[in-house]
Amino acid sequence: MANVALPGMTLRIIAITVALSFPALASAHSVEVFATTGLVQLWDDEGNIGAGVPIGGGVGFKSPHGWAIEALAETQKATRDFDSSVRFDSTVTAARARLLKYFGNGRTQPYAGGGFGVTRVASTRESPMGCALDDNVFTCSGRDIFRSKSTARTLSGFAGLRIAAGRVLFVRPELEFGKAGEHMRLGGTVAIGASW
Repeated sequence: MANVALPGMTLRIIAITVALSFPALASAHSVEVFATTGLVQLWDDEGNIGAGVPIGGGVGFKSPHGWAIEALAETQKATRDFDSSVRFDSTVTAARARLLKYFGNGRTQPYAGGGFGVTRVASTRESPMGCALDDNVFTCSGRDIFRSKSTARTLSGFAGLRIAAGRVLFVRPELEFGKAGEHMRLGGTVAIGASW
């Protein structure tokens, strides 16, 4: 029998570890706070189910040695409409812990990394039903609605550029690929943040 408490327990262990080490992390690293948005495509095991704009935010710690850890939470609505009147609507809610490696010491630094976490996808598929061709007019008697929800562990990989925009502010365009169960996400985002 699977341990259902494992994802919740893992998240609690991570939260406690970060909370207990916060003073040490903050003194040795710079603290970063950021907001993120972009355009992300969503697929399930049957194909493309839409694109949408994610809205998210996070906090992290950046080492002077080029390593960083951060926590990111985001939500996204993805929609796809077909000429056949089939429509997909999905809402994605995700939280990830991420490890980043920055390359170079300049004001523009390339970086790459990976993340793990949990993603929940709630989808609705609507399609016409009871359709017939009557006197050269295509009519349908109703809509068939199918709803699904899934929550799965997430693994992701990403790469981007961190561009200093002053002494405190930064901009981070990024390309990320993530997989959570039967769902995949691929897209570009831009984070805008501050570092102390």
